[in-house]
Amino acid sequence: MREMREMREMREMREMYVVTWNVHGFKDVDRMKDAIESMSKKNVSVVVFTETHFDGHDCTEFDRMASKRGYKCYHVTRLMRRCDNGSGGVTIMIDDRLKSRFIKESEFEDLIWICVEFENEKMFVGGVYLVPPPSSRILKARELVSERGGDVARFCMEGQVILAGDWNCKVGQLESIARGRVFGRKSVGPS
Repeated sequence: MREMREMREMREMREMYVVTWNVHGFKDVDRMKDAIESMSKKNVSVVVFTETHFDGHDCTEFDRMASKRGYKCYHVTRLMRRCDNGSGGVTIMIDDRLKSRFIKESEFEDLIWICVEFENEKMFVGGVYLVPPPSSRILKARELVSERGGDVARFCMEGQVILAGDWNCKVGQLESIARGRVFGRKSVGPS
């Protein structure tokens, strides 16, 4: 009976919504709860939160709240330095109806990969946060960019790849130009 219900739920889940959201620090329990409820109401399947500023306690609390709304979470946190007031960190929140598992975490901080299986397909979801250029962690960020490229190349051989996050590479409403093609910027805040 349970298997039939799960199969019906998966058939009903024809569209998958993926959101990336830089939360600029997420240590307030009410903000955590509001974000989880907002994503649940919008039927979002995968959320990549960046700049969570989580520590172990925050991860546990967030997991508890997310599981009540039908989500499983994966985190990568950053070791705090003496002068840090909280920075970095990535959390990926996956709808429980999807089969998901942890793949890897970068040794350079702020990159995590999860495998999600959906209708006989594998999707590799990566969450990344790159520090802005003036950061003292910029050397690690350069290594992270190289690692990220290798990961994408490898995972493309096995399934679909979604890499979402904050690359700290935009200013205002400037457009991106790559290979002669212009990509407009559209920033959307929470509603």
